[in-house]
Amino acid sequence: MKKQCFPDGRRHLARQKYTPIALACATLALPAAEALAQAAAPTQTVVVTGIRRAIETSIAVKRNSDQIVEAISAEDIGKLPDNSIAESLARLPGLTAQRVDGRDQVITIRGMAPKFAVTLLNGRQLVSTGDNRSVEYDQFPSELMNSATVYKTPEASLSGQGLAGTVDLGTVKPLDRRGRHLSLNARLESNSNGALVSGSDDKGSRLSFAYIDQFADNTLGVALGYARLNSPRQQKYFKSWWWANTAVWGGAFTGLENPDPNKHPHLMQGFDTGVVSTDSTRDGAMAVFEYKPNKDFHSQLDLYYSK
Repeated sequence: MKKQCFPDGRRHLARQKYTPIALACATLALPAAEALAQAAAPTQTVVVTGIRRAIETSIAVKRNSDQIVEAISAEDIGKLPDNSIAESLARLPGLTAQRVDGRDQVITIRGMAPKFAVTLLNGRQLVSTGDNRSVEYDQFPSELMNSATVYKTPEASLSGQGLAGTVDLGTVKPLDRRGRHLSLNARLESNSNGALVSGSDDKGSRLSFAYIDQFADNTLGVALGYARLNSPRQQKYFKSWWWANTAVWGGAFTGLENPDPNKHPHLMQGFDTGVVSTDSTRDGAMAVFEYKPNKDFHSQLDLYYSK
């Protein structure tokens, strides 16, 4: 029903009549119009990569875990920014790295000694080079590690657990990727002190290579990696000897004798200064072979070498 106005100002209501056939056609046309509008709308897919993807993955691990965990994830193979996995772990809450010769080596969880923690590699316990279960994390190049999960509460599925916590290091799983991936990294470093000792070097390098591929209709995956670190250390040091009110041999200083022993002059007994030049070289290699022909069978063989 609609209103119509005539030139004399009168208003009349004009009635429109619809036949049953017209109403039926209009009813049938409505779903078709909606379907056409939906088909015309383009579908969009947003894929998050890079550092944001790594952060999202770490948050998802913490959110979906039944335990209290901390997690780190590489944005891509060979993309963890630190020299070793120890420096990456030290960024997590409740974890602290202890430095040896200028590099992060062992990890303390919640203030407890490193020997109270257990370290796993892909779920299997690692051996230690010392007299306890403390692992030297600087033996694991960050380029060869894909993730790390720190369990702060017990987890029944782990093969071994520590009193302070459990660190599970993870290499890349080739079947989690799609397509061939190739990564090459090369970095150079220079020590501002120069070569302090004859024959030493003040230039270093950091090289890594990684390869991931899938075969046999994505049922067989292969991942290979190699990392080499050559880092020179040039150090200057100064050590002062003790202060005392006597000479080295116990007598008073010549010309500075004082009858009051409490007023003898206090002088520095001596000092020692020198330089130290060292060269740290680390070679690491990793290989992972993964086989999953169907949803009911999954096998993985991983090899790791570090010197």
